Amino acid sequence: MTKFDHSSNLPAIFCENKLSVLPVSRHSFLLGKFDLYTKLPDCTEKPNYHEIPNNYVTLPSSPAEITSEQTAIACAFASGIIHDFVEEEPSDLFLPTISGRFGTGVFDFNIRGLGQQRSYALRINKAQIEIDAVYESPSAIYIIEAKNHECRDFNTRQLYFPYRYISQKNSVKKAIIPIFLKYINGNFFLYRFNFPEQDNLNSVYCEKSTAYTIYPLDVTTSDIDSLLSIQPQTNCSKITFPQADSFVRIEDMLQALYEKGEELTMDEIIAKNYDFTMRQADYYANAAAYLGLVNIKKENGSKCVELTKKGRRIASLSFRENKLELARSILQDPVFFHVFKKYIDNGCHISRKDVIPVMAQHTPNLGEETIKRRASTVMAWIKWIASLVN
Repeated sequence: MTKFDHSSNLPAIFCENKLSVLPVSRHSFLLGKFDLYTKLPDCTEKPNYHEIPNNYVTLPSSPAEITSEQTAIACAFASGIIHDFVEEEPSDLFLPTISGRFGTGVFDFNIRGLGQQRSYALRINKAQIEIDAVYESPSAIYIIEAKNHECRDFNTRQLYFPYRYISQKNSVKKAIIPIFLKYINGNFFLYRFNFPEQDNLNSVYCEKSTAYTIYPLDVTTSDIDSLLSIQPQTNCSKITFPQADSFVRIEDMLQALYEKGEELTMDEIIAKNYDFTMRQADYYANAAAYLGLVNIKKENGSKCVELTKKGRRIASLSFRENKLELARSILQDPVFFHVFKKYIDNGCHISRKDVIPVMAQHTPNLGEETIKRRASTVMAWIKWIASLVN
């Protein structure tokens, strides 16, 4: 009832009144106009490849097998991703230590208010927290909060409360470094945060971010040449042209459907495991349907999403082939094909003014203002394809 990991998970009545909820003890919560969420910066660089050891039979061999935060953290550690990000050498002195549920102890802090209230002074008295992982070296302690889905922000208390809990135990004054990790379909995104004012939750800021992968992509310019040989066809789908700027979210949805092995309702898509509002869930499900990857149907008054045969086949492919088949699905549409060709011809650059005339030609059913809005989706998906190239 109170685990709103992302601002998009907040109930409508909370959003309308700028409300959030904070646990302040094991049995009590505060409702208030708290500035509680931290936006994650864009991390658009090409992922650094780290090989996962292949002589451990219990480590996942494909992205589809990484289905939990704990498994994602284990893979990031085994592959050296965590070591690289925190700039610690692999050794017996850099160890995983604690994880699980703990009590915060007692501490005071300030949190910024929303609206006319500038800030609140609050006390936490043994509230329950869950720590995904802690790693420690002779000089530093690293707290990791992990999510295995795409998200644009997170509840700051998920790093701040563990940070304050560890601070109380830190008698030798080691550096305490909070890290947010998100895993999406073979890629890891790590963000290093800092709380320069220990008693101020909103002093948080991101010091650096880096993308990693444990699955070699090996997409070459020859693969791109083969994509340019596709014969685009007019999309006969009854679904309107997509408005869904993050193609990673579509990948995330497909993987969730494949892992579950059956349909998901819209309510399940926007449940606590996904950073979606209902409107966004509709947009991204419709975008996947436009590409022929899912079917959307109504059952008992609820919208349900299920993989098509094409979607299931693509979701089952190896990491490299999965990406290439998704790129082919996009470029079979004439708008995306011609814009991508223009992107290549322009030296890997595209702007909205390049996209709008192509959309006007191939989507005459869309109005001028709609085309302007949905041009951003075209540019985002083209850049996603371009990011695959080694």
